Amino acid sequence: MIRIWLGPEDIARTRIAPAPLPLHEVFVSLAAQRTGTGPKPVGGPELLRWLGDLRDSGPTPAGRWASPDPNGEPPAERGRGPGRPHSANLLAPLPEDRNLEGALEWLLTTSVGRVRSLAAAVRAYYDRWVADELSAWESVVRLDVNERSRALATGGVEALLALLDPWATWRNPVLSVGSTVEVDLRPGGAGLLLVPSVFARHLWVGGQPESVVLVYPVRRPRPAEHRTAGHRPVPAYALGVAAASGDPLTALLGRSRAAVLRAALVGANTTDLARRAGISMPSASQHASVLRDAGLLRTTRHGKAAHHTLTPLARALLTGNDAVSRR
Repeated sequence: MIRIWLGPEDIARTRIAPAPLPLHEVFVSLAAQRTGTGPKPVGGPELLRWLGDLRDSGPTPAGRWASPDPNGEPPAERGRGPGRPHSANLLAPLPEDRNLEGALEWLLTTSVGRVRSLAAAVRAYYDRWVADELSAWESVVRLDVNERSRALATGGVEALLALLDPWATWRNPVLSVGSTVEVDLRPGGAGLLLVPSVFARHLWVGGQPESVVLVYPVRRPRPAEHRTAGHRPVPAYALGVAAASGDPLTALLGRSRAAVLRAALVGANTTDLARRAGISMPSASQHASVLRDAGLLRTTRHGKAAHHTLTPLARALLTGNDAVSRR
């Protein structure tokens, strides 16, 4: 378990990056390629060979990381560098991390030619593969960030962190992330930075001097959600009741209630539920209450405001993933 202890200053400094960070996307996409969960991008093999060489030669400019490995690889080996993510779904800095010293040692003991060659390989990989993907998903990322920003503005950090479910659980003052490694991270007032990712399929946890970083996967629309105005993807909640026609979820819950459940896919207050589902506020409130009693919605309150998010069971119903158990 990775436990992130957030004090009042950390909560006040919790924020969301407006877009994916290029080096994060390079790193995460390479991890997906190594585990076979991602496509085979142009230039990837060459860059992976570089990372393998760096892993064998010592610390890397990216610092040392520990990745929770289901095969039980020792932490000392897991922390050798980005070339060893295996099938890990998380990355966390080792407690004894000395990222700056490791980077300086690598730079001082590596020839200028090798450093430049590595930089060129990273740039070529990014330009040929990552950049195009980020551009293609720009509108989806913007929608995701806007919804999470709205959750933070209307429901506070509790509402924002609730959107990390099912990968993380917030119980003030600890954000717990499931992992096979035991790590306690204390930002110490530096805060928490959430970074969207197009390539990630799970939550990745890392550290940098100014904050603890959570790289999370943006919500990927299902095929039915790719009804577009021009080329702009339309989210499920924007389809409203119309998306429910002939839908098994509608048969199970009813037309309006299914629309309300979809409306909460990326988090919503009661006003948002009503607007997205195309029903009145009293009806939205009533349906939310029934869905909450059924274990499909989780509601957090801040004064008179209520923020609704899906439970793991509800996400399983919407995505067809029956592996998530009700809780």
